[in-house]
Amino acid sequence: MEAIRENEDRASFVGINVRKFKLMGWLLACGLAGVSGGLFILWRGYIGPTTMSAFAGAGVLMMVLLGGMGSLWGPFVGAGIFILMQDYISTMTEHWELFVGMVVILLVLFMPRGFAGIGARLAFLRRERQ
Repeated sequence: MEAIRENEDRASFVGINVRKFKLMGWLLACGLAGVSGGLFILWRGYIGPTTMSAFAGAGVLMMVLLGGMGSLWGPFVGAGIFILMQDYISTMTEHWELFVGMVVILLVLFMPRGFAGIGARLAFLRRERQ
C-alpha cells in the first residue's frame, strides 16, 4: 500500500497488482465502517436522519487532525484530546467549538503531523542521540 501511495505507476511496473491492493484497502475500509456503524446503532439504540449532524462528522475529522494522520495511534490520541477539550472547555463557555477549531487550525499550520508526531519526533531524536 505504501508503494502504491508513493508512486502507483512504479508499483505497477515492479509487479504489484495495484488494482487488487486498492480493492482490498477499499473493502477493509468499508468493512470497518460497517462494523462501527453497527456498534453505533447498538450503543444508541436508535438510528434516524437526525442521528448524525454536520458537527459530528467534522468532529471525527478534527480528531484525526489533532492526533495526526501519519500513524496508527494518531486518531486515538486526537480523539482523547478532542474529548478532553470538549468536556473541559464546554463547562466554561458554550462556544467551545470555536476554541477547538482554532486549536485545529494552529495545529495544522505549525504541527502538521499532529500530537502523535511529537512522540515520533522524540523517539527519532532519542535514537539519533544514541
